[in-house]
Amino acid sequence: MRCCLHTSPDRPVRRGIGVVRCIAVAIALSVASNALGAPDAAAQGMLDGALQQGLFELRFDPADEALARDVLVTLTEALDDLCPPLSRGDEPIRVALCGSPRAFRRFAGAYATPAVVGIARSEDGLIAVKTPRIAPPGTDFHGVLRHELIHVLLARTTDTVNLPSWLNEGLAMHLSGEHRWNSTWRVAHMYLTGSIIPYRELPLSLREPGVESEFGDAYAQSLSLTRRLFAEIGDEGVWELLDAMREQSYGDALRAVAGMDPMDLFDKWRGSLWRVAAVSSIVSGFSAFQLMAVLTLVAWWRKRRRGRAIVQQWDEEDAEQRTRRRPRDFLYPREDALERRDSPPPWTWED
Repeated sequence: MRCCLHTSPDRPVRRGIGVVRCIAVAIALSVASNALGAPDAAAQGMLDGALQQGLFELRFDPADEALARDVLVTLTEALDDLCPPLSRGDEPIRVALCGSPRAFRRFAGAYATPAVVGIARSEDGLIAVKTPRIAPPGTDFHGVLRHELIHVLLARTTDTVNLPSWLNEGLAMHLSGEHRWNSTWRVAHMYLTGSIIPYRELPLSLREPGVESEFGDAYAQSLSLTRRLFAEIGDEGVWELLDAMREQSYGDALRAVAGMDPMDLFDKWRGSLWRVAAVSSIVSGFSAFQLMAVLTLVAWWRKRRRGRAIVQQWDEEDAEQRTRRRPRDFLYPREDALERRDSPPPWTWED
C-alpha cells in the first residue's frame, strides 16, 4: 500500500538525508504503514455528513455541507479534465473532509503533521484533506483536492509499484495546475548551495514523515524534474510511459519509450539548472526601488522616442504645406520661364 502526501511547500532548505537517516526512514515507514490501515469506525463516525455523486462519496462535518457541495463540483470537473488520458476506473472514490486535527489524524496516522494538508491511499481510492478552517494559511484547498485525486487516478492508470514516488508527486503537482511559483527559486537555491537531493535519496526524502523542510525541497525538485521529463518526451510520451509501467519498471519503460536511462534524464535536468539559477539570481538581486527605477527609465525612453517621431511627422507635414502654397516656378525657375521675361527698356530713369 502506498500513501501519497500533500504538504505545504514553504519550508526552509536543508541538505539531503544521509545513510544513517535512511535507516531511520525505513523504521518510520514501517510504523507509519501500520498507522495507515483502513480507517476505523470511529474515524467514519466523526464525519456524520454524507454526499454522493458519480464515483465520489464524501464524508464531512454537517457544518461543512456547503463546502462539501463545492468540493463535489471541483472533483467532478477535475475528473472530466483528467480522464482521459488518465483512467477513472469503476470503483468509488471516498473523500473525507476533516474539519479538526483529530479527524485528520484518524486517517493520516503518523503523517498528521502541521505541514501535511492531505493524503491519498491511492490503491484504496481514499482521500483525506484538511478543510480550510484548519489548513495552514495560503493553502490552495482546491489544488490539494485535484492533487490527491490525481494520485488515485494514477493508481488506476499504471502500476504504482513501478512508478517512482518523485514522479508520482511531480505528476500530481504538474497535472493539478498548482501554482508553486516558489518551487523554481527553491530549486535554484538548492543548486547554488549544493543541496540538490541525489537521485537515489529523493524517494526517501519524499516519504520521510515529520521532516517538513525536506518535504518542501523534495517536492520542488520532483516538480522541476517532472517538467523536464515533459520537455524531453512530450505529453504523449509521458502517457505512453505510464502505460508501459503497467508491466515494466520505470527504468525499462523509459528506455523503451524515450531511449534514455533514469540517470540520463536526471543529469540533463541537473545540467540545465545553471540557467534557472542565473535568472533567479538576477531577478532576486533587484530591489523594489531598482525595479521602479528601471521601469521609469524604460517609460521615459519610450516617451522620448514617441515624441521625436511626432515632431518629425509635424516637420514633414509643414514642408508639404509650404510646397503646396508656392508655385514651382517661383521656387525653382525653369530656363524657359526665364527666357519669356521681357527685355529691359532702352532708357533709364536718369535719361
